[in-house]
Amino acid sequence: MMQRLFGWRWLPQVGLIWLLGLGTAWGEMVSQQALLEPAAFATLSSRMAGTIAAMHVREGGSFARGDLLVAFDCSMPKARLAKERADLQMAEKKHEVNRRMKELDSVSQVELALSEAMVQKSRADVGMAQVSVQDCAIHAPYDGRVSQRHVQPFDGVAVGAPLLDILANGPLRVSMYVPWSWSTWLTVKTPFEIRLQEKGPGYAARVTAMGARVDPASQTLGVWGEMNAVFPELLAGMSVTARLDSLGSPGEGGHAR
Repeated sequence: MMQRLFGWRWLPQVGLIWLLGLGTAWGEMVSQQALLEPAAFATLSSRMAGTIAAMHVREGGSFARGDLLVAFDCSMPKARLAKERADLQMAEKKHEVNRRMKELDSVSQVELALSEAMVQKSRADVGMAQVSVQDCAIHAPYDGRVSQRHVQPFDGVAVGAPLLDILANGPLRVSMYVPWSWSTWLTVKTPFEIRLQEKGPGYAARVTAMGARVDPASQTLGVWGEMNAVFPELLAGMSVTARLDSLGSPGEGGHAR
């Protein structure tokens, strides 16, 4: 009957259409624009008002956790710490004298209590001065790179002034907004791939979190993912295309197929 309807020369085309129909049933690849984001990022700010003595990293430079990134002129905080330590030593000696004199009933209990309070106050002042000295140095909170420098050596800055924008090393994150209807099949741990170009290589990723509500204006849902590995050619801030299989899986590993 098929021969009578189409003729033998139409059978290959009919078979291809039938197979494409089955392909749609097995799963459909869908695409959505996405943005690459760093694993972590921060703007390091000044914790003191003062002059920058040295900058130990440049824009684009790498650093390890604990490395010294920015050093302030610490002459005044160190001098204040020395003064507070001297005041503490004086307060401790005076309190020791009062304690011995109290044993001889030469001072009142009130005078002894006041000298003890002065010791506690001096210890607190020393602690505050130590914090000020620690604020003279800005250390790296994690392994990463510098994306922007806001200041230069010998600049004077106020408390809270931005110093460095930094990005953490590690697999990049992916953020995108998808039609809410995708939530019927898209779940956490769903694998997908991203591409920089339509015919370029694919990079494997997976969904790590989904939004708690649908945006009422756009009727979209926030979806966040993470790359399966570190790909040096991918940088935070890149606009990419995410490709997902609505029923299947594009595969695991490094470069997706």
